[in-house]
Amino acid sequence: MSVQMKSGLWVSGALFLAAFVVWLYQLREGLILTNMVNSYSWGLYISGLAFFVGNAAGGLVLTSSIYLFGVKQIKPLAKLGALTAFANVTAAMLIVLPDIGRPLRLYNLLLHPNFMSPLVWDVLVLNLYALASAVYLYILMLPELTGRLSWLAVKVDN
Repeated sequence: MSVQMKSGLWVSGALFLAAFVVWLYQLREGLILTNMVNSYSWGLYISGLAFFVGNAAGGLVLTSSIYLFGVKQIKPLAKLGALTAFANVTAAMLIVLPDIGRPLRLYNLLLHPNFMSPLVWDVLVLNLYALASAVYLYILMLPELTGRLSWLAVKVDN
């Protein structure tokens, strides 16, 4: 591993650790630390959600248009677009957690959903979106699932 790669990993790890410590501090003190005190608190977390969902949609649009319109020049980017879509929808699902305020109570959202809450719809739609992205990525990866990964492929006898 090169020196630049190692230093990049150390910097990324330090930033992740700092962000995690700040998030734990926010969990202890409450969402008042974000200074979003009005009744419409669309702050950093919700804008991050919109960013990641937009990136995921872009990845799926790119990948789908390759096959819908038969664009062979960018066909090698199809798997990358599907993987990007899945990674971004996963990040969007994770960024909802700090917005809840108490992520350990997420089960209440699932057991007693209030369908008037946008957060319930975020969780529902993002889970369906992640499932669709994962299935789409799996379908694109099927021809390459050989060798050690062949157990992931579905066997079909003609």
